[in-house]
Amino acid sequence: MTLHVREFKDALHQLLGLYEAAGAKAPVEDLKRLLSLVDGNPEQSFDDFLQELERTLERATFKKADRQVNAETVKRHTEALKAAGTDPGAFEHAISALQDDKSASKEDVDAIAHEYTSGRLHWKTRKDGLDAIRTRFKERGYQSSKMKLLEKFTPW
Repeated sequence: MTLHVREFKDALHQLLGLYEAAGAKAPVEDLKRLLSLVDGNPEQSFDDFLQELERTLERATFKKADRQVNAETVKRHTEALKAAGTDPGAFEHAISALQDDKSASKEDVDAIAHEYTSGRLHWKTRKDGLDAIRTRFKERGYQSSKMKLLEKFTPW
């Protein structure tokens, strides 16, 4: 049995009615926005709809990224950050170089943070992207120290 867009919209409308009756304003607004995305052929399979939506979002993301990111800057800083591993001195040198690099735009920092953290694509500000990189470095250091402790206690 295949779910169709029409059935998905019907379920969303029922959910919307429940939230409206409960007076939950934020979920109501979210569901209305979601419903505005679910237009098109009501008999289209939901899987096909999701694939189409994913392709549309990818095209929009890549157009923006291709237009605004300096690939050389992203590569240089990403390699320096990854090469630092869990060494705090090397990381501080790499992150300071990125922070001081005035040619690295917010979009460049977003791309660098995405590569380094394997996380989201965009941050609200350049500082938020830099903070995400710092947080990921701390997480890597923590994981590394846990592994070193395990190696000491592993009998084999």
